[in-house]
Amino acid sequence: MLPSSGDGLRRQDFPHTRFRVDSEYSLTVRTGLSDPGQPVQIGRYRLSSQNDLRETIIHEELHHGWFERPQTYVRKHHPKPSEARNAAHLAQTDKFYEIVQRYMNIRGWNGSGKRK
Repeated sequence: MLPSSGDGLRRQDFPHTRFRVDSEYSLTVRTGLSDPGQPVQIGRYRLSSQNDLRETIIHEELHHGWFERPQTYVRKHHPKPSEARNAAHLAQTDKFYEIVQRYMNIRGWNGSGKRK
């Protein structure tokens, strides 16, 4: 599980959300990491602010939702434009970030909208 501040944030900001997997702090991960069936790994750089942690929790939870729909999931969704396999891959990457940003906006949180 996350350190107490992360657990508290999940209870405070996501009180009615059923997460697919638990989250835990990782010394070896910089931002966030999701693998199917594994707890979300939250790295030290995302603990710098409440908003960064919120955005990371949403982002990594979305991965787990997409893991359940393999026909729509692109494993490497953080490509540089030069690394994108094709225009459809780049469009799906943009859609992923738009979903995270839309949720942040709905909740009244100021998401960065940046790719990590």
